[in-house]
Amino acid sequence: MSTTDPDASLMPAKNGSHLGYQTHYVVDGSKARIILELLVAPSEVSENKPMLDLLWRARFRWKLWPGQVTGDRKYGTEDNLVAIESRGKRLTFKYR
Repeated sequence: MSTTDPDASLMPAKNGSHLGYQTHYVVDGSKARIILELLVAPSEVSENKPMLDLLWRARFRWKLWPGQVTGDRKYGTEDNLVAIESRGKRLTFKYR
């Protein structure tokens, strides 16, 4: 447990582990790459879980619908893809 930040949680890393948080972003597709939505979550939250909430919040707040989602393979779950395509949108999912 962190003595300076009790909300930080243990995160696995290449060289062991450290205390911290995960960050998730929704960024616009322009050259400016403006951050539209941001979520800071404890490390025990699965990476794929916040994706849909972030997309729906960006959709509601900014009246935007993404044409592409870019992320690592953890975001490309069947649940995420089915939920997005059930809204009548076909996304290109790019892995980085």
